[in-house]
Amino acid sequence: MQVRPATVADAEGIAQIHVASWQAAYRDLMPSAVLDHLSVEKRAAFWQTHLASQPLQTFVAELNGAILGFCDLVPSRDKDSNPKAVAEIVAIYVDPRHWRQGVGRELMNAAENWAR
Repeated sequence: MQVRPATVADAEGIAQIHVASWQAAYRDLMPSAVLDHLSVEKRAAFWQTHLASQPLQTFVAELNGAILGFCDLVPSRDKDSNPKAVAEIVAIYVDPRHWRQGVGRELMNAAENWAR
């Protein structure tokens, strides 16, 4: 597995993981109707725009060309911090088929190292 900065070309893979992980993780916490109607296409459009504007950094973990998870950092939104010096992780998701395999840990390590 390798962790690398995401590109706009990764938007579809990130969107698939975003939807699948929400559906798995929040199944008993949110109405099924909401989860069942999440749209990979809408998420992909969001990620294409987000990655093109790149407010800070997004990482993907991949294995053999398949994206296993992602971590997204933005400038800190805390009013008492300097957004030019402090980052905030706003999303970290892993494909449910790869939970508990160290993917999230590697994404967190990359985000932390980058932020330093």
